[in-house]
Amino acid sequence: MNLLQLAQRLRLEVGASGSDSTVTGATGEWLRLVTWTNAAWEDIQRRHTNWKWKRQSVSFSTVASQGEYAYASAPLSITSFASWDVTRFRVYQTSVNNENFMEYLPYDYFIDAYRIGTTRTTEGYPGVITVSPTNSLLLSLIPPDTSYTISGVYYKNVTTLSVDSDTPDMPDRFHMAIVYLAMQYYAMWESAPEVLARGKSMFDRMILQLEEDQLPPITIDRSH
Repeated sequence: MNLLQLAQRLRLEVGASGSDSTVTGATGEWLRLVTWTNAAWEDIQRRHTNWKWKRQSVSFSTVASQGEYAYASAPLSITSFASWDVTRFRVYQTSVNNENFMEYLPYDYFIDAYRIGTTRTTEGYPGVITVSPTNSLLLSLIPPDTSYTISGVYYKNVTTLSVDSDTPDMPDRFHMAIVYLAMQYYAMWESAPEVLARGKSMFDRMILQLEEDQLPPITIDRSH
């Protein structure tokens, strides 16, 4: 469902009146329904940072003698960024046949080990990586040329629905979760306990299904 269809379904579920042919120029109660629909979508996205549907891959060629790469600038140029998956960085030189996982170090450890003395400018194979406080990628050793390709995984930022045709990018079979959560916002505004209870019951059931489908499996470390 797109934004218009979601808001129309919300209006139907709560029994609100008024025109609902477009979200453009919405006013009054229809505007509130559209706003609550979008707020529910944003809140579901914020519920977890690692939803599968927000996971994206990126790869880029190194720049000669450059050890730091901002996510929003070339050669990455990521336009909707939230966070890195620090376990998924890889590197290869010239051919993917020699691809290797990169060693990730927390930022402070990386700085102490690789941004001190002559290692600040030492060039060579970039086998170690960290993420700076501004989410830039720092490599060591510093690549001497453009023959290296770095790949990784990041998660997209929260998206907003603005026009009729805008569609949530989570699986469409779970789109009603947006409606059920928006019903709760409506119910609190209208002091409608029966709508609140129905929206909460349906949302709680569907959000569990969404989490089971769209979150990484839970692993248990039995090594200790």
